[in-house]
Amino acid sequence: MKTSLNSLKWATLALTFSFLTTSCDLFNKDKEDPKPATNEITYNSTKYTLDESLMIKYGSFSVYGDEDTHVNNDFYIANGNIDYNNSTGNVEEINGNLAIHAELASPGATEFKTGTFNYIDGSNDNSLSEAQLEAKYKNKPFFEAGIYIDTNGNGLMSDETPVKANGGTIKVSGSNNTYTLDFDLTLTNGKTLKGRNASTFSAING
Repeated sequence: MKTSLNSLKWATLALTFSFLTTSCDLFNKDKEDPKPATNEITYNSTKYTLDESLMIKYGSFSVYGDEDTHVNNDFYIANGNIDYNNSTGNVEEINGNLAIHAELASPGATEFKTGTFNYIDGSNDNSLSEAQLEAKYKNKPFFEAGIYIDTNGNGLMSDETPVKANGGTIKVSGSNNTYTLDFDLTLTNGKTLKGRNASTFSAING
């Protein structure tokens, strides 16, 4: 069954409004640890250091046809703790004042491959034929991304609506669980997000 990245997880992986007591705080780092300068993100002319990270490996899925066409890894980075619930399989809360959730799909059905991922608008995919979907996505790495901004000053992202990317690139290099992500995004609110995050990601199989 064809499953687009857009329909696969924007609904199922939205940050929930309640934090369950069974969730585990995977990233409660020593606050005195130095923050690497390479993890600097600029949003709306303000610089943020995002040094908390999580990667969820969802494996292969199909964008067109009857066989898997891409491999999906989700990357969360933030300037506060990322709380993942093992029971529900969801990120339940992110602390801080900025966070990025990037869903990256690399072509092929066996492993996640690095490279330059481009934004592709999937909003009209349901109206396309299989041949049109194949022409649109075949052998192409692509992404969707949402930016969470703490607009009410409570340091919690579960009550925020993400601002989605509508253009740009995410360049990924590295291997195993250690990756560098270079962001150059345009957003639906007319603003931009640029910068780099280099992390050894805590990895979870989704």
